[in-house]
Amino acid sequence: MKSPRYNIFLFSVCYCLFNKWYNCHFGGSRISVYLNLFLLRGIVFLFIWFFTSVPGYSQGRKAIASDSVQQKTIKFNQEFYSYQWQLFFRHQWVIQPRFRINLNESYTSSLLNLSTQNRKWKDSQTLNTHFEYQLLQDVVLKSILSSVIFVDGQSGFSNDLNIHSMLFGFDYHPKQLRKASYFQLAPVVGIKADKRFDFLDVGPNYNLNFRLADYQIADYQNNLYMHFNYDFLNDRRNEDATIQYRIHRKFYEETADTLSFLIDQKYRDYYISSEGELENFDEKAYLFQNKLWYQIQNGVGLNWTNEFKNRTVKITQELPASTQASEETRRRSDFRVDNQLNFFVKKDRYAGFFKILYWTQEQLYQTPAASLQLPVSYRIAFIAPDNKSSFFGTELGLGHRFLKSDSIGFGTSLSRLQYDTPDTSNFDDRDEFRCDVKLAEFHQFSPTCRLRIDAAVNLHHLVYIFGERSADNNWNRIFRLSPVIDYSFRSRVFFQQAFEVLANYVDYDFEFDTGDVKSFVYRKFLSKSLIDYQITSAMKLGFSYRLEYEENGKLFWEKWKEQPLLLRENNWIRFTLTYFPKPSIRIIPGINFFQRNEWRYTFTREGELKQEKYQDFLSLGPLFNLVYEPHSKLKFVCSLTRNQIQRTQRKNYYITNIDVELNWNF
Repeated sequence: MKSPRYNIFLFSVCYCLFNKWYNCHFGGSRISVYLNLFLLRGIVFLFIWFFTSVPGYSQGRKAIASDSVQQKTIKFNQEFYSYQWQLFFRHQWVIQPRFRINLNESYTSSLLNLSTQNRKWKDSQTLNTHFEYQLLQDVVLKSILSSVIFVDGQSGFSNDLNIHSMLFGFDYHPKQLRKASYFQLAPVVGIKADKRFDFLDVGPNYNLNFRLADYQIADYQNNLYMHFNYDFLNDRRNEDATIQYRIHRKFYEETADTLSFLIDQKYRDYYISSEGELENFDEKAYLFQNKLWYQIQNGVGLNWTNEFKNRTVKITQELPASTQASEETRRRSDFRVDNQLNFFVKKDRYAGFFKILYWTQEQLYQTPAASLQLPVSYRIAFIAPDNKSSFFGTELGLGHRFLKSDSIGFGTSLSRLQYDTPDTSNFDDRDEFRCDVKLAEFHQFSPTCRLRIDAAVNLHHLVYIFGERSADNNWNRIFRLSPVIDYSFRSRVFFQQAFEVLANYVDYDFEFDTGDVKSFVYRKFLSKSLIDYQITSAMKLGFSYRLEYEENGKLFWEKWKEQPLLLRENNWIRFTLTYFPKPSIRIIPGINFFQRNEWRYTFTREGELKQEKYQDFLSLGPLFNLVYEPHSKLKFVCSLTRNQIQRTQRKNYYITNIDVELNWNF
């Protein structure tokens, strides 16, 4: 058997050679970008290789093998002109019973191959290495090396970044506590390097995590969590501070109350141009929440939740002294109150709930007048009117099993949303009314035959308050009916047949005598058939067929008439043969077929409506899937399709899709 260090060395070499070949053939100048990355990865792998060669490695690994988690995942996907490679590697080495190393490596690369001379790449690589040493029973010394490299050659923006850090600290986690179920104190200090816009900033990093869970004071359970993180990077500063406190009391069975408080603060300094201009992002958020569970009687109870949120964001741009301009500051303040009351009942043959929801929200903006005239170059523009909105809704759900073979479910909701702005030049003030009704019925004819019928109605009324936008007031009505039947015969044949009828009517409140009608209708009919036939224990035949008819047209609501504009007929056919040469291998060849016929309606000179063929679309090609899964910890999947595309008055072309995935857990 090969030694563990041999596996590490082999993986390191293959990984670096793959990256080198990959960049030399496709990246060009990207080699220089990743040179420092390969150096860092190589040092880390050699460092681990050295430690895993010390005496006692194999004994320590066997002693704590049950705690080890290893995983390797490799994926490749190609669709149209887009290619994507993914690599994920996670491994734990137990050097000695007290010393272990955890490594997590994630690599993603995507290519837009628009032409031979126009290849656009986007790459992301993340490495995290944790060294842990059990100094005492409750104290673990740890060192963390992390590296993040992101190169964006697709968006056109300067999003490239390089972040590297080296941290040292300890984790104090006592195993035995008198009044608490969990206690953790984890301070970490170190150095971090952050590079953006070709500006390299280096400075100290301080991090502290504190967690106290279920600390008992009288009859109350107290939970406290604190997180602090500070970066001091030359002229830049990043801060995170989170304090969360929760107190819980259980009065008696199924009756309890919980109070939660949260303070969350974030501060960021970041570059917004290659000249070194800085912008400051300062966010403060506060949350108060109360949850009450109350049992009225056995199987009947209520939940009541109240929540108050306040969030303030301030963004300041530090302009260079040469511009002789003052700092530009933008602010946004949010305040929101949420209330939800839920009654529920659960008995042997029926269950249900009734909810009442209400929330109100206010958003206030402060933007300098000069910012309104500038192009959007800020991270957050904050160009929006002050507004206030409120929502009130109710929900009802019922389910009843009145026979062994029959059950029914019913659900409905009513809601109203109101949106107002104090700005007299803004005409977005509106009211929205929604009503949704759903009904589902289940019938079991036999153990092998089942019927389900779904029906739904969705109504939406949009009303703008001001006359300047009242022409957009409309009703949106959607009606849907869908029966589905499942049938299996002697465990060898499975058959499913589904139908669906859908109609969507959009009716505008005001239609003008200009000859152009805005109201429209969309209707669809769907039929879907699925058959699986188990020929032998090692072979299965699959067939599926899907037929769709779609129709678009203008709607004359008052006369309840339609003027059709477009008609589509879609056909999907798929044949597959699944072969199991071994229980761990599945080979699935097959054929895909898709056809679309499209007609348009026009008026003749005599004013008669005429249907004309518009275009045809045909896609036909083979498919191949291979699945290899020798056990639950290893799985390899390969999917290949190649379709020939035929379109009216266009030259035939081919589309190839490739998906390859390897998951290895050990």
